[in-house]
Amino acid sequence: MGTIKDEALSPNQKSNVKNIADLEKVSVLSAILFEKDSPWPYNYIEDNGTRYRIPKSVIKNIGIILKNSPKIEFFKVIRTGSGKDDTSYTVIPLG
Repeated sequence: MGTIKDEALSPNQKSNVKNIADLEKVSVLSAILFEKDSPWPYNYIEDNGTRYRIPKSVIKNIGIILKNSPKIEFFKVIRTGSGKDDTSYTVIPLG
């Protein structure tokens, strides 16, 4: 790790925080939920060193699905729209 300038100009620079919708499927049994404590806190899981942010609305929808189908083991999230006010998430239960 170097200076902020070095990191910002690095050709290998990439964000290690992605969105839960970037994953093909997620386990409700083994995925561990973390909370990033910062001025802009968020929930996330980790997979191979990459953080995947999980919006609170997705967690809420997973809870609703599990109350109705407690044997669901996996889910997928589909994200539509862009920007803070125009993004929506659909949680799809998988076997």
